[in-house]
Amino acid sequence: MTKRRLTKQQQARIQRSQKTSKTLSADEHLGPEQTGLVLSHYGQTIEIESTTGVLFRCFVRKNAEDLVAGDKVTWCPITNKTENTGIVISRLPRHSLLKRVNRYKQNKALAANIDQVIVVFALKPFPSRYYLDQYLVAAEITKIKPILVLNKIDLITKESQTAVTALLDEYKAIGYPSLQVSAKTQDGLAALQTKLLNKNSVLLGQSGVGKSSLINQLFDHSLTKVQSLSSASQKGQHTTSASTVYHLSGGGDIIDAPGIRDFGLWDLSDNEIASGFIEFQPLLSLCQFRNCTHQNEQGCAIQKAHDEGKILPFRLASYHRMINED
Repeated sequence: MTKRRLTKQQQARIQRSQKTSKTLSADEHLGPEQTGLVLSHYGQTIEIESTTGVLFRCFVRKNAEDLVAGDKVTWCPITNKTENTGIVISRLPRHSLLKRVNRYKQNKALAANIDQVIVVFALKPFPSRYYLDQYLVAAEITKIKPILVLNKIDLITKESQTAVTALLDEYKAIGYPSLQVSAKTQDGLAALQTKLLNKNSVLLGQSGVGKSSLINQLFDHSLTKVQSLSSASQKGQHTTSASTVYHLSGGGDIIDAPGIRDFGLWDLSDNEIASGFIEFQPLLSLCQFRNCTHQNEQGCAIQKAHDEGKILPFRLASYHRMINED
């Protein structure tokens, strides 16, 4: 009798099962392989939501790729445990990935399979144009639509109104209109909910801008821990330690990422960073030199546009700071 030959797919499945079984004890058994959604990462384990909406705390196979909130995975439940546990087998293909580089120049993924980046900023702490530009450039480079959201508009005074209006007008002129909301008074939340509907969105912003408070209001109950600003520094205190997925009742997901002051783009070339400035894009091919850094070179189209008032000074300054940072 001829021995039946296994298909490549069957061989791969057996190999995956063998590699996975090494993490199991003698009395543990795996259920059928299925798909799931990564909701959050907790040290050595991740929280998986099954296709039926049940949550499982899963271990990740050692040779599996790094997983982040929003990833789709194949996984197996451990069937003879009283608690919902399982093992992740593999990650499914992503259609987008947002990542940053930390101070040690290490790449760190923040969220996967997202459609838009919600950049949240506020009067306290006062928004840094440079940090806002980092968020926007990172979104543009990864081809994910960014949306600016000014939170805490209830704190705007007559004295601060001029500065706020100027900031919003500057970004609107570039091509980034903004939403103005208040998690405290709920002003503007309906417009934000419309933008979030049926989209996978990630919320980014410095610590203390009120991302967690916004999420609490959007879901109409306290899902996340909220901390006030440090009275001494007026800088935000970190509340979200890992990116986490929340489902909107009307359709769509929100991923709340940890508060990030410095996004870090050190792993990108100067040309890649320049392409993340949307007003630079139509001019990049017009520079006299291919390796133009848009600083002091002769025939630089970016510098010429800046001198003619077509590129805002702070945007060019942000670009120069990004490419010169170590």
